[in-house]
Amino acid sequence: MVERGGTGDAQPVGRRPRTRVPSVDPESFAARLNRLFETVHPPGRGPYCSRELVRALEDRGLALSAPYLSQLRLGRRGNPSLETMELIAEFFGIRIDYFTGHDESYRRRLEEELNWLDVYRDPQVRSLTTALLQLSPARREKLLTAAGL
Repeated sequence: MVERGGTGDAQPVGRRPRTRVPSVDPESFAARLNRLFETVHPPGRGPYCSRELVRALEDRGLALSAPYLSQLRLGRRGNPSLETMELIAEFFGIRIDYFTGHDESYRRRLEEELNWLDVYRDPQVRSLTTALLQLSPARREKLLTAAGL
């Protein structure tokens, strides 16, 4: 069971809000959060909307207000609680380090994966890759050599 705190953060009933992370820049947090919304979603459908995240949390008995999430996405609110970041990270299947920067190596690796996911979703890239993979290994090697790759 949860109640809404004055900040809009998800709050478990009977517990104090967790400490905030002062090093999270609102614009960086917003950019990373929006990057997740744009890129991390099931195949065959478009990106999640904010309401889907809010509903998913509600289904688990947690509350994150839609206006607060909107403010986070716009960079108008900063320093979400650790719990809020954990809930968002869990929804997208990532670690909180993506937001906090405590593990820059993880953040960079995740950004690389997100970039590859963007590339993979490009229809021309998928078509070209599929055609290339259907070639025999010898023809593929010959083609790659001719292309200087």
